[in-house]
Amino acid sequence: MTSLIMTFHITIDRNAVSEVRTAGGMAKIIPFAGFVDSEHFKGKVLPGAADVQTTDAAGIRHMCAKYMFDGTDAEGRKCRLFVENNGYFEPGSRPKPFHACPAFMSDSPYLSDLLSRPVYRAEGHSTDAGVDIMIFDVTKENHEEAKEETAPVDPYIEELKSRQIPEIYTDEAKRIFAHEHIIKMIYFSEHESKTYVLENPDEETVAAILCTLWGTMQMAFMINDKNELAAAAWIAGRIRNIENEALTVFAEIFKETGGDRYFDRPVNRYQRWRINEIKG
Repeated sequence: MTSLIMTFHITIDRNAVSEVRTAGGMAKIIPFAGFVDSEHFKGKVLPGAADVQTTDAAGIRHMCAKYMFDGTDAEGRKCRLFVENNGYFEPGSRPKPFHACPAFMSDSPYLSDLLSRPVYRAEGHSTDAGVDIMIFDVTKENHEEAKEETAPVDPYIEELKSRQIPEIYTDEAKRIFAHEHIIKMIYFSEHESKTYVLENPDEETVAAILCTLWGTMQMAFMINDKNELAAAAWIAGRIRNIENEALTVFAEIFKETGGDRYFDRPVNRYQRWRINEIKG
């Protein structure tokens, strides 16, 4: 099954684009129209859609497109679909296609269920009329990649597991597993200077990783079986939540320092905090 979920066909009137340039950068507003015709949803872009692009003094360009479709879902229900697409480009970079991180909101139960569970990415392909925004399900892509890859093993963690791990770490791991089914853990190893992504870690492995993070500024992220961000920072002997904006920043740090493919897109694509339900 293809990982392509749907394609937004965007048309742009170049005469309607407005911009302002200053010594400190540039801002541009690009209004657009368009439609989508997929097995999941068919509809047209409502008036008011725009792509807002800002370029700072360093030449880094950020784009944020916000638009709403009016249409019909796969079950024949009239509904609306709101889309927000974010991306950024390095100075002088004009990738073809360009990549962005989409977020969705809909009053359709079908679309809400479809678009809130998996992880998505967007590709923008230029056309004569404007651009085609292709939405891909990353979970399907990652599944295919996983068939061809062997997950790396952190030798330092394996060494730690052979020792006596302090009770504070084993207790915290037990607390997490009592409330969550953790299917993935992501962390940066200072000893190996790279990012590791562990599939289905057990309590002992999680405890060992928490042990390595004590006293450092590094982060650990855990994902549950609902594909939600289950837990984040290890601070003062307890897993704590951090804001989504901070997660994006840390994801970029992990990407630069660890160079792992998992952080090609921001971590804040995960939908909800689950650790809030844990008391104590």
